[in-house]
Amino acid sequence: MEVILRLRALREQKNVSQVEVANYLGISPGQLGNIESCKQNHKYTLNHINLLCGWFNEPIGNIFCETACPSIDDFVKHLVVYEENGNRE
Repeated sequence: MEVILRLRALREQKNVSQVEVANYLGISPGQLGNIESCKQNHKYTLNHINLLCGWFNEPIGNIFCETACPSIDDFVKHLVVYEENGNRE
């Protein structure tokens, strides 16, 4: 959920609407609303996250790590822990 909340905050910070993001990702605005809702089980794919980080000019490590990951090794280790925890971080 933290990843979704970080991307939502980034979207809002950049003044980008859910409709714009949905169109960019090729999904419906309703699906994006479900992704950003804490009440739904919908999630971004890694491809979605990668696309959004590129669009927002944000290092992908900043989305997965609470603080900026200083190296790719640290980022990969963090991503592995994230996956092992069942994406509950």
